Amino acid sequence: MTLKNAGQELRAAGSFLRASQCFRGAVEELPDCATYADERLRWGLWAAEDLERADPGMNTDLRTFLERQVAVLEASPEGRALPDLPLLIAACDRQKSGRGRGHSDATASPAPPRIRRIAGGLLAGGAPLLVVGAVLTGMFKIRGDRLSDRLGALNTEGTAAGCRAAATPGEPDRCAELRAEHDDVHDEKLVATRGLITGITVLGVGAGLLLAGLVTQLHGRRPARRSAGLRLLPAGAGLLLRGQF
Repeated sequence: MTLKNAGQELRAAGSFLRASQCFRGAVEELPDCATYADERLRWGLWAAEDLERADPGMNTDLRTFLERQVAVLEASPEGRALPDLPLLIAACDRQKSGRGRGHSDATASPAPPRIRRIAGGLLAGGAPLLVVGAVLTGMFKIRGDRLSDRLGALNTEGTAAGCRAAATPGEPDRCAELRAEHDDVHDEKLVATRGLITGITVLGVGAGLLLAGLVTQLHGRRPARRSAGLRLLPAGAGLLLRGQF
């Protein structure tokens, strides 16, 4: 009785896990006889209910405990005659199936057709842009790096030959050739830079469309609907009506 009273006080204080442990301890102290069948049933149900409140879901220790109590009660005519015995069996079955009181059959509904079409259009438009942007970015980045190296080599060669940016009297004939080649490579470098900027822009637009499509698809899903359910549970001297709506 001490453990049972402690469990009721803990339950009233909202400490459901400790309350469940007290009720289980109280049941396990009962002799295996029909005289205490009613106490075994009521306290066992309280133990199951409080543990489900504290930690909904499957619990191996609780399942073993409930299976033993069901077996003890079903072994005597007095236990089998108790009207709330199906409630204890149902609690045991929930643990066997790995479903606690806090679980439901609810699943998120798919997004409405209009949202799916919008998300699909964004994804379909973003994917090829992402590929094209990646290709352009990589291609013009490589080309730009090569042209930069070529410009550096021309500058080094011109410096070694004593060439200047503008033509000067008496300079070597090679300087005019180097300046002309430098101008051509510089123009090609500008084209490669513009291509790189274009590739990065297309890549960003494609990634943005893909992200927008994913966000639209996820946020367009309807929230889960929980199935309504009612249960009668023992509470003190009477019954407690619980359910989800």
